[in-house]
Amino acid sequence: MVTLTSIIERYRHKLHRQYGARMTSQQIRALDAVIDCRTARYGSMALGCDDCHQQSIQYHACGNRACHKCQHHDTRRWLDRQQCKLLPANYLMVTFTLPAELRAVTARHQQALYNLPMNLRIAR
Repeated sequence: MVTLTSIIERYRHKLHRQYGARMTSQQIRALDAVIDCRTARYGSMALGCDDCHQQSIQYHACGNRACHKCQHHDTRRWLDRQQCKLLPANYLMVTFTLPAELRAVTARHQQALYNLPMNLRIAR
């Protein structure tokens, strides 16, 4: 199975050759953390079952905020919270960008301009 970790491992040297001079130390540490997450680098703990006497080793996570393995739980919880906020109706969000020439007018007349889209009918 292809994972983010395997992609980083595969192309890491090419990335460093091409962009290494422009990469920040934080970016390099994040890549290192993702590669080494849940390996011996961060230590381990031995788990055992008293009933069947089976033992296993669990490696500690890196805890880096850029790590997809460590932050998956937080991301899932955030998505679940957002899902609960959705209205029980079909709706869509429209995003648009104003031209620079209209930004000063918008700043002075925010309420009127921001309410304009509410009056538009969207054809389906």
